[in-house]
Amino acid sequence: MSDNQVIQQIGPWRVLLEWEHGATQGGPISMEITPAADATPEELAHGLSQTVLRQVDFKAAFNQMVRQNTQVSEPLRPVIDGMGEELREMLKDGVTDKYLALLADAYLMLVHFGVHNVAGELAGLVDRTPSGVLQQLKRARKAGLLTSIPGRAGGHLTPRAEELLAVTRLD
Repeated sequence: MSDNQVIQQIGPWRVLLEWEHGATQGGPISMEITPAADATPEELAHGLSQTVLRQVDFKAAFNQMVRQNTQVSEPLRPVIDGMGEELREMLKDGVTDKYLALLADAYLMLVHFGVHNVAGELAGLVDRTPSGVLQQLKRARKAGLLTSIPGRAGGHLTPRAEELLAVTRLD
């Protein structure tokens, strides 16, 4: 299986979804549904149905594919995953300035460590699309939480973002 493929098991069915190489948004270009290796003849007797097709979780598969294509080093993985948990928890209150400050912090960390698909990695952490994460980073810049470097990825957290992160970590 390649990095641009994801397998989901739905009952006795194996669903293989495949995206174009380098895809950062959109649905798969192909989907193949075959009996799972452990499926019994009784489970397969009625064949495929609409119910199976409706259970294919395209968003989860896309996020899994994006995560497969990011190159986060193993020592960094627990830190990033921890930030992801914190970001998802913050999202329960909506897209707040605290959330945007932490997202910007995670973004800068990934850029600093040379991750190739930063938007994809962040998207996987917060269960959003890469384009949605890029919009949120743009919003963080407009809110005065993240500076920019013309023509390059990165920037710096502003004093306001640092203050929000300090308060968040005290909570």
